[in-house]
Amino acid sequence: MPAAIATACALYRLSPDEALVASTVVPKALVVPHAGYPYSGDTAGAAYALLRRAPRGSIRRVVLLGSAHRVRFNGIALPSVESFATPLGPV
Repeated sequence: MPAAIATACALYRLSPDEALVASTVVPKALVVPHAGYPYSGDTAGAAYALLRRAPRGSIRRVVLLGSAHRVRFNGIALPSVESFATPLGPV
């Protein structure tokens, strides 16, 4: 049994069959840290890797929430762009 399946069985009290099914489900939401590659890169990479299971073109909306890192302000900043340029293409 792969280590990830064994861990899921222990942590979430799943049978091996339940854990295997859970490991193939595409998540509806992700909460991912962004403290920088040295600090949270492995965790973020593992989280985003779960999206590989989604059929190409099936993700229609991405909502990114984050804090303001440079200037403090009240309210929210809501960009009016259709996508953001990333190293992996537009998101």
